[in-house]
Amino acid sequence: MADESLDVVVGINSAPYTSGAGLAFGPFLLFPSKRLLVEDGRHVALGGRAFDLLLALVGRAGEVVSKEDLITFAWPKLLVVEDITLRVHIAALRKALGDGLGGRRFIVGIPGRGYSFVAPISHQGRYGASAGVKSAMVPFDNLPTILTRIFGRDRFVATMVSQIPQRRFMTIVGFGGIGKTTVALAVASILRSSYRDGVRFVDLAPIADPTLVPSTLASVLGVTVSSGDPLRALVTFLRQKGMLIVLDNCEHVLKAAAALAEKICESAPDVHVLATSREALRARGEFIQYLMPLETPSETEGSTADAALAFPSVQLFVNRATATLSSFELSDSNASTICKICRRLDGIPLAIELAAGRADTFSCGEIARRLDDRFRLLTRGRRTALPRHQTLNATFDWSFQLLPRPTHALFRRLCVFAGDFTLEAAVEIVAGGDLPAWAVSEHLVDLVSASLVAANISHETTSYRLLESARAYAKERLSESGELDESLRRHARYVLDFLEQANAHSGERSSADWINAYGGQIDNLRAALDWTFSPAGDRQLGVDLTIAAVPLWSHLSLNEECRCRVEAALSNLETAEGLPDRRRMLLFAALGTTLLYTGGAGSNASQMWHGALEIAEALGDIDYQLRALRGLWTATMTAGHLQRATAFAERFEKLALDLAAADHALLLGRMKGMASFYVGDLRAAQMHIEHALGAFPPTQNGSQVLRFQFDQTVMARVSLVKILWLQGFPDQALLMTEQSLQSAVEVEHELSITYVLAYAACRIALITGDLPGAERYLAMLSRQVMIDPLQQWSLLSQCWKGAILTRQGEAASATKVLAAAVEQIPEGSFSLHHTRFLGELAFATALSGEPGKALETINLALDIGERRNDRWFQAELLRLSGEIVLMEGGPNAIAISEAQFQKALDLAARQGALSWELRAATSLARLKRDRGCRKEARALLDGVYVRFTEGFATSDLRAAKGLLDSLA
Repeated sequence: MADESLDVVVGINSAPYTSGAGLAFGPFLLFPSKRLLVEDGRHVALGGRAFDLLLALVGRAGEVVSKEDLITFAWPKLLVVEDITLRVHIAALRKALGDGLGGRRFIVGIPGRGYSFVAPISHQGRYGASAGVKSAMVPFDNLPTILTRIFGRDRFVATMVSQIPQRRFMTIVGFGGIGKTTVALAVASILRSSYRDGVRFVDLAPIADPTLVPSTLASVLGVTVSSGDPLRALVTFLRQKGMLIVLDNCEHVLKAAAALAEKICESAPDVHVLATSREALRARGEFIQYLMPLETPSETEGSTADAALAFPSVQLFVNRATATLSSFELSDSNASTICKICRRLDGIPLAIELAAGRADTFSCGEIARRLDDRFRLLTRGRRTALPRHQTLNATFDWSFQLLPRPTHALFRRLCVFAGDFTLEAAVEIVAGGDLPAWAVSEHLVDLVSASLVAANISHETTSYRLLESARAYAKERLSESGELDESLRRHARYVLDFLEQANAHSGERSSADWINAYGGQIDNLRAALDWTFSPAGDRQLGVDLTIAAVPLWSHLSLNEECRCRVEAALSNLETAEGLPDRRRMLLFAALGTTLLYTGGAGSNASQMWHGALEIAEALGDIDYQLRALRGLWTATMTAGHLQRATAFAERFEKLALDLAAADHALLLGRMKGMASFYVGDLRAAQMHIEHALGAFPPTQNGSQVLRFQFDQTVMARVSLVKILWLQGFPDQALLMTEQSLQSAVEVEHELSITYVLAYAACRIALITGDLPGAERYLAMLSRQVMIDPLQQWSLLSQCWKGAILTRQGEAASATKVLAAAVEQIPEGSFSLHHTRFLGELAFATALSGEPGKALETINLALDIGERRNDRWFQAELLRLSGEIVLMEGGPNAIAISEAQFQKALDLAARQGALSWELRAATSLARLKRDRGCRKEARALLDGVYVRFTEGFATSDLRAAKGLLDSLA
């Protein structure tokens, strides 16, 4: 490649290249114009592409050169170069340079971005003047050997390696045990050959007197200090040196370390400084790089060994546990537990190492359970580790003792916050006694600087958080001070006030805005409730807190948690016998709601709602009477009691008419519409729901989730989807499904999203023949079930899975899946579509070769439909019955099937279910064709087909059209 193109592509000054000047790095001299690389006087053989890549990287040393730029430079005439080709040539170049051997590091890969040349470069004379002179020996250094593998720090190390030569003075800042020293050693090891006078490592941890810091460095350097000013002797010695100095553990001698680093950088231009500290040195010329905890899996990640091992924290745990116990293995059975351990230890490497070090004594489950007592558990580190790193308790003692005395009280009291907190919250809860309100902000800054409190400045209001381990340590100190219970009481009262204020503004904000504003307090709520119901707590305060928290649980779709907490509150509620108690009514209502969605529907949920209704009537509370009647309607529908549900709907209507509220009108419209739907009156069902939707103000969408558990407009549209498809409008049904899903996503409410997927999206995709769409929606539903594993979602997910398997030709597998799911659905359940999935099970059973058993299932479904007045699916059940009879065969099979098809056709016509009518007509026409009645078959099917105005791409209409064409 010509020299002038090098200047254009890489941006290197071409003068020294064309004049024969060389570039020196490590033991190498590079002469670009002669395409020559020399190591210690010896020529280094490089392929043409590898040499071009070296020129490109050296020309932009310290920068990240993208893969695209490298390929363009080295392969300018090729349009396409595979990524693997670049990697092969980079590997060859690294091998020729000895990259990674003996501490050498020249080229660092930056994941997802490219490569960077990280070694310092200096200009040398022309070739011949110095190229033949053997370079000096590898410079001296005193770096401790890194005995263990480093996890999750590759990108951080690469960044530091590329920046130190440019910035000269950098400090790695992070929490105790985060791995600052380990990372600094890795960086220094890579850079050691880049400095002509090597690297020096200075551990300042043992130094108690700050005035000894310069002398300590002088001792490491071997500088004799004969005067009372060691700093002057150091500067004189370092002025002509090219060296990297690592000042480790500066946090307890900050001023002295800062002064030393400033003086070195000011007086010795070729000496660079890398410091580590729990807070910045705040020195002139200092660049700060924060070292964060290792990445840990969330609660929904890491359920398998492979998934867990993608996270550095888990990799570290497994590595250290295996070193402790050679038989230790990461498996699918313990992956979730190990992920939980890493989460609870905040991804702090030291804490994870200590926990993994107990793998020879405790199982993973026992380690996870003992983390509440972590400072006694995590007490066995490596014997070679520094004393403050041998136990987690010692690590925190070290940090705590370095804090200014006035900061101790703030640090102790902040442990009451389990999650994020604001400065305002901190002032309200922790101020008092020896900690005045005005001092809280000043001392909080000190804690952030000391890496004991994390600050999040990404939002409009800055929030703070203690790492879990720091919080546990602070709690021990607070307990020792005798302030624990009073601080926890103040915290619980603050959370109660916060939630009551949030609920007062619930009608003014959308669901998403409300969650953004208040959802982050869930951890603080949990901590407050745990204390209030503890032996030292305040149980009645806990009851009030539980009641105030119900909307938050509802918004976050935490139904199971809500159920458990409400049951605990009810068991602790003190009330006068026989007197109506509003708090009991509120708890009954909350428990009734959660039982509907956590597997306790039916009698348990109804019992709670009856209790709430009785108290509401005694108190004259119309609002909660309506809530209770709605809850009773839902519970009875789920249990399959349509007549009783209709009675509750009528009571709701009578009571709601006096309020004329839009949200009640929408609820009433759904109640009436669904009752009409299940009895097969589609026209009335459509009228009720469309009327209700038309009367509902769009501005209320989202905020009413707080009140009604689901987004009611989404639920109403989902009901309309089923009606539209049955009436012969599949395109409109598909469009409304997409709109409903979009609306649920916009309000960011998990329950509403799951509702659309379970009751509309999976169903409409499957029933219109869009099998890929059905699979996609089922995958989305399965992910939602992981987020919100309620029984009804799990059952519906399994039912749709079985239905899809049937259509994929896996009838035997479908039968097993459907049978297991349908067995758990309450008989005749309307909300879980019991009869519909009995029909799916019968169809799969027949296809798997058991038509006799399938007929028993279909007859059971028909019988339940008659008894429960569940008629919306009866026409399809009759048609399926006829198809299964044909599969089974027999002397009267044709006659019986024809009669069933005709019944299905007549019932569908009476109901206005054009889609069922088309299916029945298709089955009957096919039977007539097979009997030779082609003209009659065509007239029958054509009479139904011509009534459709849309949906001609759906499977049913395509099948009908194909049959009509064959009959022409």
